[in-house]
Amino acid sequence: MRRVFQWMQLVCLGGCLLAPCTAFADDDSDGRSGCKNTPSFSAVQSALTTVVGGGPTTNGGLGFNMWATVVSRDGVVCMVTFSGADRGSQWPGSRVISAQKANTANAFSLPGFALSTANLFSAVQPGGSLYGLQHSNPVDTGVAYGGNSKNYGQTNDPMVGHKIGGVNVFGGGLALYSKDGTLVGAIGVSGDTSCADHIIAWRVRNALNFDNVPAGVAPGATKGTDNIIFDITPDAHGHPVSAGGFMIWQQDALLAVRVLLAAVLGGLVGWQREHMGIEAGVRTFAAVSLGACLFGLISQIYPGDTRISAQVVTGIGFLGAGVIVRGRGHVHGLTTAAALWATAAVGMAVAYDRFVLGVLVAAILFVLLAIPLKKWEHEKKLVQPER
Repeated sequence: MRRVFQWMQLVCLGGCLLAPCTAFADDDSDGRSGCKNTPSFSAVQSALTTVVGGGPTTNGGLGFNMWATVVSRDGVVCMVTFSGADRGSQWPGSRVISAQKANTANAFSLPGFALSTANLFSAVQPGGSLYGLQHSNPVDTGVAYGGNSKNYGQTNDPMVGHKIGGVNVFGGGLALYSKDGTLVGAIGVSGDTSCADHIIAWRVRNALNFDNVPAGVAPGATKGTDNIIFDITPDAHGHPVSAGGFMIWQQDALLAVRVLLAAVLGGLVGWQREHMGIEAGVRTFAAVSLGACLFGLISQIYPGDTRISAQVVTGIGFLGAGVIVRGRGHVHGLTTAAALWATAAVGMAVAYDRFVLGVLVAAILFVLLAIPLKKWEHEKKLVQPER
């Protein structure tokens, strides 16, 4: 009986050890079969070395050596190579980035619709239609950093045969279309500035004759192209916005809903207090909620400038305290103090070019302050107990 039990243990252990190997073998077999339609290691290495050899005069950027990775349509890494003398001749970190770019270009391209990683840059900015995409699909670190480092960039690179994953949203990743326009995978290039990466990837793909893109997204193209679109310019604070400031207006419109909700909720609480005869009522509570919401939104949009915002919040708070007067059982100036504090938020919104939010909050404040004072069921006296 004991011998039978020991045999059962050995069989279970063997099954556990062989299962992962079988899985990897299946993954390698299935994935590599899709690589037969992609350019070969020697072809990519030759094209990359030639294009990078043109230097900054031709490609722009810093003239650094580059990594290149090709993935199949299933997202499996087919090959990894570099243009320098050895794996240390280009940024080591760019090896994984090149694979990430290839994965992204393949993952978001279709047979009739090509998207480069450069195309995605605009859409993933705050307020853009794909905001947050870059955080959606992490790199498989086991694949990215496993294996012997001496094999990096060689035909037996440890990433080859495995799915790397990852999403990258700046230039250097392009879908690969064969001579008949079939989408077979993608190439990713990294090691220089993002614009240089894109240009080099563009030229390498052309040299390989895998740029037969049937359609694309760039405006003004006769046949359609996934070339880089230069529609991003920095605003006064260095934050990227599209030409004409479209995204900043779009974002303000979305944030306006939060501001309105904050005013309504604050006013609701204030109504209850005013109904019970407390000095601080609808206008005071709504103004405080409104200002706090706008200060919070500004801190989210411009996280690096929070120290200045914090000083304004506290400074105006002290100023508001100076207009509150207590006497003869009444408190005067609460609404004025709250309005001062909220108005400071309006000023900051304008300073940061958030004109829609600034105008909206100022209009809400104006309406709040125009509400006539009204005595409810109870006389609003300081001596009245809180409820």
